[in-house]
Amino acid sequence: MKDDMINIPLPMPTAPNWQIGWTAWEAEWPELFADMRRTRDVSATDGSDVLANTQAACERLIGLPEFRSLNDRQRQIVFLACFLHDVGKTLTTKRIKRQWIAPNHDLRGAELARYSLWTDYKLAGTMDMLSFREAVSLLVQHHEKLLMFQDVLKQGDAEATFNVMSLSSHGILVEDFSLQLLGVLGLALAKTTEESDACKRFMETAEHAECLKEPPKFADETSRFAFLSRKSRDASAVVADDTWGEIVMMAGLPGTGKDTWIGRNHPELPMISLDEIRKEIHVLPTEPQEPVVSLAYSRAREFLRNHTSFLWNATNISTDIRNRQLSLFAQYGAAVRIVYLETSVDEQYRRNRNRVAVVPEEAVTRMRRHLVLPTIHEARKVEYVMV
Repeated sequence: MKDDMINIPLPMPTAPNWQIGWTAWEAEWPELFADMRRTRDVSATDGSDVLANTQAACERLIGLPEFRSLNDRQRQIVFLACFLHDVGKTLTTKRIKRQWIAPNHDLRGAELARYSLWTDYKLAGTMDMLSFREAVSLLVQHHEKLLMFQDVLKQGDAEATFNVMSLSSHGILVEDFSLQLLGVLGLALAKTTEESDACKRFMETAEHAECLKEPPKFADETSRFAFLSRKSRDASAVVADDTWGEIVMMAGLPGTGKDTWIGRNHPELPMISLDEIRKEIHVLPTEPQEPVVSLAYSRAREFLRNHTSFLWNATNISTDIRNRQLSLFAQYGAAVRIVYLETSVDEQYRRNRNRVAVVPEEAVTRMRRHLVLPTIHEARKVEYVMV
């Protein structure tokens, strides 16, 4: 269990006083504080803003014995997630027919948490930094699931167990993430006895499934993917591999070294590269990409029909984009290995500037803002590689 804190200039509440230095936090993130202060909190009945309710949740958090008993690094992760849990509301809050709503604020908040930690504090390029950053982002993304866990319990024990095991499996790739931390966050966010009880039932279910503090164990990668994709109902079952071969899907921002990694690790595989297709048919990255994607899918289908393993080389930075390709590969009975590459902020920009086809830095910034890392749920094998 890691105990070392990440070195960022945001003071964390510690013993013996357990006080929050809000003045220092606002000095570090003035624009974020301003955005939260002027955004109405759709979950509040008194018309208060996001900042006020966030600060109240953070004050509840530091008083919890469950929070105080965590190690330094875990407390840092949970406190950051508590402060950022509703930051997505600054981007999504709107009023429709006299009702205030903030649709998908959890997903947008997770993106914003990742982007802020990546760009403001350069938490990228090592597994230690990635694990810390992504743990915070995952807690932000899933914070509401605890408060609604009573609805999952109504669907039966099997559904509740699958729910906690699926969530806990994020810890396979993100070592710092655990349902224990998510549970502590949920207790701080709970405003009613019902929500508090839901959090406690969530943690009890996870503990019974032996996945509260660490991810569940599976027989192998095939069996794990079968369970997480709901093709198998038994987490302990050994599932036979019925695929004919493996497709390697690359993912990562421009300038992370995908071509170099491919040359060193899989020079033997035929490759579908969106960059190369753009050159081939003379389509600029700023132009409509339908012809590029159409030709790429046509070539992929030909490989798949012939049961030929190949490599798909593109940024693949969103879940929706990856899912379209994964669905195609699954239709033809192929297994998939996703390789996500990441490097430091400075190195990524340097490599991009040295590319033959440089991607404008504002485009890279936009990609990073909306980047969603592939999860263990998406394919039989998912790897994070620091380059």
